[in-house]
Amino acid sequence: MHQTFSSIRKKMELLGVCLLFSYSHAGFALTEAQATEKLKQLIQSKQYAEAFAFSSEVMIDYGGEPAFDFYTGIAALQVGEYQQAVFAFERTVIVKPQWQRARLNLAKGYYFIDNLVASRRELEILIAETKEASLRTAASDFLVRVNQGLLDKKRIVRQQVGVSFGHDSNINSGSTIDEIDSPLLNQPILLDDTAKEISDGVVKLNYQLRYQTPLTQQSLLIGDAALYHTDYVSSENGVFESTVAQFAGKYQDVWGDSTYQVGLYIRPLLLDGDMYRNQYGVNTNLTIPFNKKLSLSWELGFGETNYLDVDSLDATDAYTNLNLQYSSGHWRHMLGGNFTDVDPKHPNNDHNAYNFFILQYQGSYVLSLSQQLTFSLQYQKWDHDSLHPFFLRVRDDELRRINLGWRYLVEDWLMVQVNYKFQEKDSKKLPIYEYQQNEILLGVVMQF
Repeated sequence: MHQTFSSIRKKMELLGVCLLFSYSHAGFALTEAQATEKLKQLIQSKQYAEAFAFSSEVMIDYGGEPAFDFYTGIAALQVGEYQQAVFAFERTVIVKPQWQRARLNLAKGYYFIDNLVASRRELEILIAETKEASLRTAASDFLVRVNQGLLDKKRIVRQQVGVSFGHDSNINSGSTIDEIDSPLLNQPILLDDTAKEISDGVVKLNYQLRYQTPLTQQSLLIGDAALYHTDYVSSENGVFESTVAQFAGKYQDVWGDSTYQVGLYIRPLLLDGDMYRNQYGVNTNLTIPFNKKLSLSWELGFGETNYLDVDSLDATDAYTNLNLQYSSGHWRHMLGGNFTDVDPKHPNNDHNAYNFFILQYQGSYVLSLSQQLTFSLQYQKWDHDSLHPFFLRVRDDELRRINLGWRYLVEDWLMVQVNYKFQEKDSKKLPIYEYQQNEILLGVVMQF
């Protein structure tokens, strides 16, 4: 009995000591007002590191109190803890949305964590609501800094280099027939071997450059340069070798919710190492977003084509494109159409006038963060206006094309891809223009 009583007495004494300690500690604990005042004094004496350390120690007790959070945010800004500053000022502005100096510092916090859009939003609210001239001036000056940061983000220099190896079953789009007939001749003409279907290994090199610089918050100036070179393993003296270059400049701006571009382009083509033709023109396009998933784009262009040695092929063209884009989950879809009217530049070449139509579907499916499947179907049709002067028939050609691709992103700057293309061209009245082609390529693309 005595031992039991002694044990109870010791427990009560221990409890008394704990209660006494807790009461003593409570007596020395700071109130919210005292903690805020101490934080304020540390900041006024520019002891920012000590202020931030102190606020961190008592945050669990006083976080959520507007004045305490405000001074916590000031200390965090000064020691470079920008995310903590944003949290503190956000709590302040939520409780006291009219505290404009807190909103100004929240905008600064957003700026330093690179959320420039949110920073601009807070500054615009502040400028619209504040009646204090000095605060409005400070907000306007900082808004200039934010807007310059947004402009700098739109300044882009992007380059892409690619190399592909594979096989092409018909490198010259050659015919499968051996001879052709003409009403002007009494006997058929045998086709040269270079006009017939030739298969070979293929090597493709390409380089693309884009430079984009902002003019205002909404308008851009864009410059593009590209070079596509194709060579064949067994060809001699550069036969069938081709190089296409493209240089384009565009002005881009917004119109309501839509985006439009106006530009010009130059596209020289070299065959077998020599200049073959040059194309140039102007175009404009408009993209209209209906929602985040669906958009419509329309393009209109006018161009001219000049051949170096064959003046009879020189032509002008006018074209229009209409494309509908839709995305949902892992899928991306594009359905589009093109109409082009081509007219010869020189008289007595009406047989080179034609209307050209394209109908196509492009799709892609994202398999994972690093893999993507791509596929497309395309139908092309040529409607000529006049008789061919040698065959004395009106050409009526059609082409069908299928593309399949797989892309694997090795690194942010490196991609491996496999592409397969099949196309078949039919000519209802002139079989010399008919051909089939299969091409498969394995390539690497580097972007930086």
